[in-house]
Amino acid sequence: MYDVQDLRSFYKRSDKVAIAVLPQFDHRLGTVVLNALANLPAEWKIQIFHSPEIAHNVTSLASLMQYHRIGRLTLTPTINGSMSYEDYSDLMKNVNFWEQVQGEHVLTIQTDAVLCSNSPYSINDFLEYDWVGAPWKKWPHLLAGNGGLSLRRKSKLIETIKKCVVEKPRVEDMWYAYCFRQLPHMGRSFSVKLAPQDVSQHFAVETLYSPTPLGVHKPWAWLPYDEARISWRS
Repeated sequence: MYDVQDLRSFYKRSDKVAIAVLPQFDHRLGTVVLNALANLPAEWKIQIFHSPEIAHNVTSLASLMQYHRIGRLTLTPTINGSMSYEDYSDLMKNVNFWEQVQGEHVLTIQTDAVLCSNSPYSINDFLEYDWVGAPWKKWPHLLAGNGGLSLRRKSKLIETIKKCVVEKPRVEDMWYAYCFRQLPHMGRSFSVKLAPQDVSQHFAVETLYSPTPLGVHKPWAWLPYDEARISWRS
């Protein structure tokens, strides 16, 4: 039997965290968080950013509160409940937000993303990269990848926000991708390690098919039924 205080200390020291941003309550939250907890290595913790207005909805999920008790789940009620999609992108480009995130290696997971229990890959296989997300079929020249299920290095994000003067696109993952591409050529001291496309396809599927990814982000919206089903079942 583990001591609760020992577990809380262990997770407080961990530099690996999965985050979800929830301005309004989403009935998929419990399923998504439990899926992440089941498929992430034991040293990974979860941090949910939510609006104060839905605190009672989150804390009423008994299946999650057992992890809150041991420190593997942290609730951070600092999000505006009326946040739009554009507001979300602005938040994800805000230094103050990232300074609240309790880890250096950050898995951003939205409620339409799932980790695959039968995948041969572990999240820890990708820790060498500053950003890895599902590659974009439409924009193969942008290596960063989709943000809905993405692994990011917090210190690199903060550095990017402080140095990048690009205003568009407003969508946060595309904005980071453009900044990563342009900053090294803007006379600023900057380097970033992005996963190549073949590695990104092992990490996640969205618009490009891969049979055994670590996770998927809404493939049913972009892929033919058979390909989406195979990726989903992996």
